[in-house]
Amino acid sequence: MYVGRVIGKPRPAVEPFFGECDEVNVINVGSLESIPEGGEVRWYHYEGYLLSVDYGLNDVVQGMRFENFEKHQYTFSDYFEIFHRLGISVGTMPDITSPIKMGWSNYQGYYLSIALNKVKGVINIIRVHRVAQ
Repeated sequence: MYVGRVIGKPRPAVEPFFGECDEVNVINVGSLESIPEGGEVRWYHYEGYLLSVDYGLNDVVQGMRFENFEKHQYTFSDYFEIFHRLGISVGTMPDITSPIKMGWSNYQGYYLSIALNKVKGVINIIRVHRVAQ
């Protein structure tokens, strides 16, 4: 899935692609960085992943989070391949690092992060969202 083709699109245009929504969470103002004005997070089971999609108040996709990536056994050194699978060619090193997370605070207008399932583990969560302007 190329996230650049999904982020910025209205929910009615993308939701049929994800399948049936499993759960909807209402997000209050200031509760989630990807939708600071509030909105909804909708959860889907998509191609073996748990996918959450952040919709702003205008019902437009602002961010996405993929879980259940541990089946691929990716580690931090695989970040280029991981983002390439999502249609993003990362050409710089991360500016956020910790023992369980790597991230890019503003890579071409997007916040990107990958998180391990445990210290020295494998990648479980990938997050991409627009950086608030």
